[in-house]
Amino acid sequence: MTRPCPTPSKVGYANREQAQAALRRLRRSARVAQRRGRRGRRFPSLPVRAYQCPCGSWHLTRKPLSREEVARSS
Repeated sequence: MTRPCPTPSKVGYANREQAQAALRRLRRSARVAQRRGRRGRRFPSLPVRAYQCPCGSWHLTRKPLSREEVARSS
């Protein structure tokens, strides 16, 4: 059984691969917009990574990993 999502306003992805693919698409769109001089409005800041939510879905976030999280993943 899954838990309710603490961030229901975020898009939920079924797995890490889908979230990473969405992150790549956003970055690609931002590069195109930047080349056309439109980055500021549509892409003020981009998500930097995907994470698994307690609800079981994967979300994108703008927050980089903390030092503790980096140390744990090493």
